[in-house]
Amino acid sequence: MKAVLEQLIAAFPETKLKPDTLKVYTDKLSDLPADVLARAAHVCICTQKWFPKISELREAAADIIMQGRGYPTADDAWLELKAVVRG
Repeated sequence: MKAVLEQLIAAFPETKLKPDTLKVYTDKLSDLPADVLARAAHVCICTQKWFPKISELREAAADIIMQGRGYPTADDAWLELKAVVRG
């Protein structure tokens, strides 16, 4: 967890996080497997302009978990649905 937060802080140097904020991130993300959280952080670093919110990290983690189970991401499912509706 600490390494992931340090990587996020390094990737978004304009963000200054207070110790209390880091505690909230640690508390709210601690239920995620470490490898999934690391991959979610990587996704956020590569796709976002600003330091990710807890919800954004959790959404990226959920996509990673669901892909691991063979489900499409929300974006992929939406594109698939649009293709079916258009015929």
